[in-house]
Amino acid sequence: MANLKLVKSATALVLGASVLTSAVAVSGTDASAKTTYKVTKKGTLVNAKTNKAVKGYKSYKGKLYKNGKKLTGTYKSVFYKSGVKFTGTYNKKYYVKGKLFTGKTSKNVYYKKGVKFTGVTSYGYTYKDGKRVEGEYKGKVYKNGKLFTGLYKDVLYTKGEKETGLDLYQDKLYKDGVLNVGLALHEGKLYKDADLNKGLVKHEDKWYNDAEIADGTYDDNGVERAIENGVEVGAKVKSVEAINGTTVKVTFNKSVDKTAAEKSGVVTVEGVTLSAGKLSEDGKTLTLTSTTAIKVTDATVVVNAIQTKADDKVSTEKYVGKITFEDKVAPSIVSVEAKTNGTVAKTATIQLSEPVKAGVLVKVDGDYATVTSFTGTSDSLELTGLNLEAGKTHTVELINAEDAAGNKVVSTSATFTVSVDAAIPVATVSAANDKEILVTFNKPMKSSTVAGITVKDEALASVGIGAITPVANTNDTQFTIAVTDSIFANKDSRTFNVVLPKDMEDKLGNKTTESVQKVTLTKDSAKPVATGFNVVKDKDGKVEAIEINFSEGLKAASVVTGTTLHDVASSIVTANGVLDTTTFANYKAQEVKAGDKKLVFKAATAEVITGQYAISFKNELVTDLAEAGNKSAAFNYTIDFGQGQQATEFELSKAEATKNVITVTFPEAVKGGAVAGSATDVANYTLGGKPLPTGTTITLDKDQKVATITLPAESIDKDDKAAVFTVANVKNTAGTKTLKSYVGTVGVNDNVAPKLQSAQLLADGKTFVLTYNENVAGINAADDVKTAFKFTEDGKDVTLNSATVVSVTGKTVIITADKSVATTTPAVKATADGFYDATGKAYTAKVGDTVGANTYYAKDDVIIPSPDAGVTPDVKATADGFYDATGKAYTLQNTDTITSGSTTYKFYAKDAEIVAAKPGTSVVAFDTTKTVTLETLAALVKDTASNTQAKEIKVTTTR
Repeated sequence: MANLKLVKSATALVLGASVLTSAVAVSGTDASAKTTYKVTKKGTLVNAKTNKAVKGYKSYKGKLYKNGKKLTGTYKSVFYKSGVKFTGTYNKKYYVKGKLFTGKTSKNVYYKKGVKFTGVTSYGYTYKDGKRVEGEYKGKVYKNGKLFTGLYKDVLYTKGEKETGLDLYQDKLYKDGVLNVGLALHEGKLYKDADLNKGLVKHEDKWYNDAEIADGTYDDNGVERAIENGVEVGAKVKSVEAINGTTVKVTFNKSVDKTAAEKSGVVTVEGVTLSAGKLSEDGKTLTLTSTTAIKVTDATVVVNAIQTKADDKVSTEKYVGKITFEDKVAPSIVSVEAKTNGTVAKTATIQLSEPVKAGVLVKVDGDYATVTSFTGTSDSLELTGLNLEAGKTHTVELINAEDAAGNKVVSTSATFTVSVDAAIPVATVSAANDKEILVTFNKPMKSSTVAGITVKDEALASVGIGAITPVANTNDTQFTIAVTDSIFANKDSRTFNVVLPKDMEDKLGNKTTESVQKVTLTKDSAKPVATGFNVVKDKDGKVEAIEINFSEGLKAASVVTGTTLHDVASSIVTANGVLDTTTFANYKAQEVKAGDKKLVFKAATAEVITGQYAISFKNELVTDLAEAGNKSAAFNYTIDFGQGQQATEFELSKAEATKNVITVTFPEAVKGGAVAGSATDVANYTLGGKPLPTGTTITLDKDQKVATITLPAESIDKDDKAAVFTVANVKNTAGTKTLKSYVGTVGVNDNVAPKLQSAQLLADGKTFVLTYNENVAGINAADDVKTAFKFTEDGKDVTLNSATVVSVTGKTVIITADKSVATTTPAVKATADGFYDATGKAYTAKVGDTVGANTYYAKDDVIIPSPDAGVTPDVKATADGFYDATGKAYTLQNTDTITSGSTTYKFYAKDAEIVAAKPGTSVVAFDTTKTVTLETLAALVKDTASNTQAKEIKVTTTR
């Protein structure tokens, strides 16, 4: 019973509490199995044996107890709550696993030792209550915890501080942190409100254009203002410059009156004869030209006062200055214009940087073009005979373009496209002078169609007129009409009606419509005035001519042709005050044509003239074209002809070529051989922009003045009538002079043989399409096509039966060829023992045929009848065959024959040869399944320069 009671008590104990057997544990750690603990229903950790609360710190089932109760508090620097390491906020502090937290939570709150951080981290971030500061804080602006630079609530801040003064931010101007209002200067630029200023405006006594200080001419709401460095100035000349060897450009700071500016004599340059000026469309640039090269040193320039366009009571200041100029720049291409009113342009115009002399060559897309001829110089070139497709890019090349000063560009190029123009040409009329009407078109015209223009007076009565004449150097955009009637008998001013007919054509074929325009002509009572002079010298500095320029066109024969300079001068005095009567005796007046603006006194042979001469020209020397016939007043010029100088260089006399042999002629003996400066050194020459071809030979004549350059074969691949040729570094025999680098052109001829590039064999096996590397012109009739090519088939030489040239077009030559093939007729053999004729035809023996004394019998035929009526049997053939007279069978021999009719048949044993095999030839096409090659062996095909095809070129045909 006792045992039963004990069991019952143990069971009850188990049911009433959890029991753990453990040893005594170290404080704060889980108890071991040697001591038994339990947790009562009230949550108290007790000793299972004594039911007393466990003293001190005990860890049981993951919880920490103190004196039997779950610990809430700190143990060994770890905070527990209800026995567990606490994560969360407790007493305003944040713990993670019992430790005070330092770092960021998942909600991006920053703690330091369990407290939401307020302050600045070592990384420079500012926090308040654990969050990075945003916006205003303690008088500063932050973004994401950093001091903010930028716009906050439309106010500009820098490092958290509101900006003061002017600041540029994102291309906007701010003043004291907010967008600027009104005009303000910042770093040299003008702002209006927050943006850069637009247009012309005055600010603090200075003018600005857009954001920059104004410097130029501006339109201010219809008022033209000339401004220099922000300050408004009056009308004046900005600059005078020679822009090329024959052109002077005057630039004004305000628009000037066209009529006033284009009068003769408005601009003068000492020592230069200038035409009347041409004013630009904007009225600010006046361009004047000289017919000879401008070469002056400290020459006085005068630009007289000219009325402004805006106010005829206001004029430019008179300008007096100095100019030094010598043109050393070669001409260049400024633009190329090609127009059509359809799809193809037939003409083109090249505008040059300056006038060039006649003789210039032009290529378009590699081919020489026709340049409309001109005399003297021209700054535009008219090309004709072209065929240029609209909308495509084309290339023009200028060759041997030389300006008035002798500067030459041997080759320069430009690209251009063809534009389409179908607009009707429009004309305006104005007064050229008191007896001439100027008709100006807005585009170049066909001069032959500018006709039928009539002039009516105020009462619409016809006015007599002369020929309609194109104005030189205007590209057929201006024409003059001379009034032949006397028109100023009663009035000094007349207004006429100019009737312009329809169907005058521009150069593209667009036609005018009919119109009537008025023009006023005013009587000219002004005398022609000398505007300058020009001394023309040759390359050696000798004086060829002296030219005197006038302000307007002169009457024909104003000075009689042949009159000497001494005849038209009242006196000519040297710098020493000595009267000179002989120096200019050979300088005679050239013919003066109506409208010419200069007198030319030219010597038959250029002469050396040095020093200064004061020339006083007589009164009434020339007469103008005015109805009144105004005559010039006396005038004086002092002309300085300069001093001579020792030459250190010389120029090439000429270079020309014939059949690829270039002959270079020097004016004096030059060095030759293997020395520096040698004329026989190939390194001193170039052709077509490249060194002379390898193999070129150069020899000098016995006087050492002519170098002969022989170009080798296969060196010129294309005809070029103007190949660029240069010579440099050559010295005279004394070594005292060096050749002035020569750049010119020579004609060279194609001497490169056309080369076979490919061949195609067509499906017929006979037709070959040959392609060469250049256009071919035909064949040499004397050459054999069969011997001109070698053919192979699968590597074996082919014997041709025939070969013929079918056609020659461009780079293509078509030939037909077939081959001759060796053949053998096989032997004819006996198919069986028997008789055969000479061709091998078999013959079947028949009864009665004989071979010698033997006769052919069919089987059972009686050979010998019975002599005794049957007692002795008949002798019969035992088989088909031959038998003798006794009935004995005959065995045929190879020599046996049978004659049947006129044919003899011979016996042959089986397989015996009747007709022997025979060799022969047959004509067949090439086998297109095999590799067929061609190799050039002889001349035959020739190019446009008559060079015959290159030999030993082998190609494999394609299919």
